Amino acid sequence: MDKNDLNHEVLNYLVERIYFYVGFGKKAFETLSLATRVSWDLGLDGDDASAFMEDFFEHFGVDPGDYDHYRYFKPEGTDIFVFFRSKDRRAKTVMTLGMLYNAAQTKAWDCETLEKINFSTLPIYNRTEEIPIEGFSINTR
Repeated sequence: MDKNDLNHEVLNYLVERIYFYVGFGKKAFETLSLATRVSWDLGLDGDDASAFMEDFFEHFGVDPGDYDHYRYFKPEGTDIFVFFRSKDRRAKTVMTLGMLYNAAQTKAWDCETLEKINFSTLPIYNRTEEIPIEGFSINTR
């Protein structure tokens, strides 16, 4: 998928909502890509992830299909029930920004389809002016 083909309204909304829940480090936009892992790289988990995903499905009108919160996100606090859940429900599966983007575009969540896609690691934003949130910049080399 070419960077110019991306719907930046969708991407900007996703980025702004994730920022609302967890914030970003000062240099986050220098490496933010469709391959960025929502939980592992950006730190979205627990109740924040649950609220974000509810908003995501509603805002974009995405059919949740076979979406399972515990597949991608750890619960809030200490997870004392982790070993009672099946292995595919232990937050070990990666969710990327690209998966959210793709689901928003297609209006459907299908784990098998989304998890098979290899998303680009090229940064989404190349210039400071492109960043949808104030106070961040991209250092050009």
